[in-house]
Amino acid sequence: MTFYYRPTVTKAFAFVQYIMTNFFKFFRYLKKSRNILIFSFFEIFPYFFHYF
Repeated sequence: MTFYYRPTVTKAFAFVQYIMTNFFKFFRYLKKSRNILIFSFFEIFPYFFHYF
């Protein structure tokens, strides 16, 4: 990921930690349904820009 507008170190670490914790949950849903990848992307997408 390329951060054009770098957030603070605390928010950046919290965001990465949020992705790492929820990645396994989304990965489990991927095994059940392939369409969940799109749904999970739009679910994280607003949170991604929240830190900019």
